[in-house]
Amino acid sequence: MNTDLPRPPTVSLDSTALLLDFDGTLIPYAGQDLLQPTVGDHLLTLLVDLQSATDGAAGIVSGRGIAELDGLLDPVKLAMSGTHGSEIRLSPADPPSLVVSSEGYEEMVQQAQKWGHEHPDTMIEKKFITVAIHFHGLPDLEPAARDFALRMEAEHPNYAAQFGRGVIEMKPKGVDKASGCARLMQQGPFLGRQPLFVGDDVADEEGFAFVNARDGVSIKVGPGETSARYRLDDADAVRTYLASLL
Repeated sequence: MNTDLPRPPTVSLDSTALLLDFDGTLIPYAGQDLLQPTVGDHLLTLLVDLQSATDGAAGIVSGRGIAELDGLLDPVKLAMSGTHGSEIRLSPADPPSLVVSSEGYEEMVQQAQKWGHEHPDTMIEKKFITVAIHFHGLPDLEPAARDFALRMEAEHPNYAAQFGRGVIEMKPKGVDKASGCARLMQQGPFLGRQPLFVGDDVADEEGFAFVNARDGVSIKVGPGETSARYRLDDADAVRTYLASLL
């Protein structure tokens, strides 16, 4: 794991595939409504320009669902891997497709909502095929949230806990951001290009590992140990860097 990292290099968008996390990477966490963050016209324009400059090889790889991302980025549509690799859209014109089973999901949501009522300072977010336990800014609640998530793992063997900063998400096993990156890179305009992945959280380490194994460009956003080879300070720095590639 690295802590002292250089800024990322300038790459050619003619031969690069952009794989971009959303929260904490393209938009900041600070000052945002987690369920309805502000995107802004500048980011939408940047994404359209990147999509054009890469001939379509610009995609979002996020823990959010594809339908949710489409709503936030409307009217822009990109190739996407959503819900931690559980769903995929290889082309903006395609409908999303689910790549895992959702067995046991509704029961798990009910259990999480009951736990949330018992811990009213937390927020339970029902997503497309996952459920997230939010405790941002409440570190004292992390042990209880972690214990609950581990119990859910034991009761729902096809789900696994994904631990992040201020959030734990129960997601289907067998998929992650590495598998999401891999599915995008095997198809269409992404095929044969050098992958560049940008992310900020623990879940993004899987994407960094995928990119590093293919001699790509892995970029960590913000502080902390990471397997990424480069670092940018925050979401503003990410947007500035991406714009510099155009």
